Amino acid sequence: MRTWRTLMLQTKILIAFILVLFVVIGLTCLIFYYGNMRDTKTHTYSMLNTLSGQYSKTVDFFMDDIEKISLSIFSDPAIQGILANHAQISPKEGLKVRNELFALLFNYAHPRPEIAGIRLLTTDHISYHYEAGSTVNAEVFQEELWQTRLDAMSKSGYLLLPPTSSNEEGYREKNLSLVRHIYRIPRRDKIGSLKIDINAHEMGRLLVYSGSDPLGEQMRVFIVTDEGAVIYDNEDAYTGQRVAAFAHALSTDERKYSGEIDWLDKKYLYTSEKSDYTGWNILILLSNDFLVAKQQEAQIILVIVGLIAAVLASIVAYLIARHVTKPLRELITEMNRVERGDLSGRMDIKNRGELGVLSRVYNNMLNSISRLITEVYESKLAENDARLSALQAQINPHFLYNTLNIMKSISRLKGVEEVAEMSESLADLFKYTMKNLQLPVSLRQELEHVANYMNIQKHRFGDRFALRMEVSEELMNASVLKLTIQPLVENAIIHGFSRKKADAIINIKVCTEGELLLISVSDNGLGMEEQALKKLEQRLAEYSKRSKHDVQEDGEGIGLSNIHQRIQLLYGEGYGVKIAGSQGAGTTVTLIFPYKAFTPMLAEETRQ
Repeated sequence: MRTWRTLMLQTKILIAFILVLFVVIGLTCLIFYYGNMRDTKTHTYSMLNTLSGQYSKTVDFFMDDIEKISLSIFSDPAIQGILANHAQISPKEGLKVRNELFALLFNYAHPRPEIAGIRLLTTDHISYHYEAGSTVNAEVFQEELWQTRLDAMSKSGYLLLPPTSSNEEGYREKNLSLVRHIYRIPRRDKIGSLKIDINAHEMGRLLVYSGSDPLGEQMRVFIVTDEGAVIYDNEDAYTGQRVAAFAHALSTDERKYSGEIDWLDKKYLYTSEKSDYTGWNILILLSNDFLVAKQQEAQIILVIVGLIAAVLASIVAYLIARHVTKPLRELITEMNRVERGDLSGRMDIKNRGELGVLSRVYNNMLNSISRLITEVYESKLAENDARLSALQAQINPHFLYNTLNIMKSISRLKGVEEVAEMSESLADLFKYTMKNLQLPVSLRQELEHVANYMNIQKHRFGDRFALRMEVSEELMNASVLKLTIQPLVENAIIHGFSRKKADAIINIKVCTEGELLLISVSDNGLGMEEQALKKLEQRLAEYSKRSKHDVQEDGEGIGLSNIHQRIQLLYGEGYGVKIAGSQGAGTTVTLIFPYKAFTPMLAEETRQ
């Protein structure tokens, strides 16, 4: 032990590395010799389970995407109009309908090569069939079994049909189908049916392995129903057929299952996973002979690798030990220079590991020391500049406020009452926002500020929008933070009503909930996309986790983040801004304050 302590770090690393390497190689050979076949099967099952799980999810996403396409066709206004009024369409108008449907169905099917065709069935037994590369054909059809099955399902239900085969000029194509009824919006009466044919060969694109790999060549991948009907076969030998051996293997009630199966006079390892979305089973088979051959190859490779590793162990260990200790020696040299008062030296960061982190921290420490020395020298100059800027900032707002009052007086003298009214409203609005942004005011004052803002907007937009308020008189004296409601009204006008030319409504509702004061600003405008709404909610939530010293402006003036920050800085994390809404259904922003009556004393306490 005493000898070990006196050794250099490089020598210790070299010896430890060689010992660990030889122990690991020896144990690996023993474990592989006695338990390789069992472990190989275990890992194979695990790999097949992973593949089946990934493929099952991929197929679910794929079919969910197809189902979304069916919903788009379902809700298309033009298709709704054609199906709803098809009984009144004359034979002369049939060609026009077919051309219109061709344009519509082409737009849905063309970007998706996996869609082999789309069929629309009317309630008066006319079938419009679109196939890729052709026009829309119209023909009379007889009621099909799947339509009867759909009649017994909910109006949002659909069916997935196993592959069918169609022969055209010697070309055989196997398709699976998604079918559903189409109901009139919003009356919900049945106006037709939809059938989307999907090329079963396209399911091969969803596989996560390469068929050119040795493992891929040995694996057989199937998508099978519980009855053994093969929806997809990666070798296309059994697609559209029923295999009794598969039905027997899938007879278990478990969602995931692994085992062995005898098929085509061979023994296979297999895993299956049942999809909760489609009800299909992903069945993956791997020949047992392939595993035996792989084990023999692995044993030979392991022996060769072990011998090579034993020869190279000493060389590799020496190089690693030298590489690890070299930066430490360089760091010691640099630290000796700092000890002598020289702060100009820096470490070269040559890697991203622990030594790289150590070098970067050392450099940052020297940079911080140098920066602190500079900041102490420059702090007095910066303080003087800040005082001059603060004095200058006080001049401009007062000048603009006085100018607006002069404009109001001149306009009244000239008889231009509308300009005078706008100048007065703008002056009051500007005066309200000039100072004491962090002081509470009464709800009445804040709503008067909103009224001044709306008076200006009325002159600009006319009757394009209306403001409604639901506020009881007893809440008018409630204490709120200054300049928090008007920015929400402004957001509704700018963002919510940017495309709304009439009948736009902004509703302000004030109520209490226990000890909370809730102020909601709602609009019937464009609303927000789900992704944008989640991003904004996350942004507000992230601020709540910061300390009060980390407050930053959001770059948007007095926006939602700014209001949320100001409320939480004054009242705490239990208060702030909540937002709700959806695209096309408007937006509701709610301010949450503690319910207190406003008094001048309360404002003075807040100032202190």
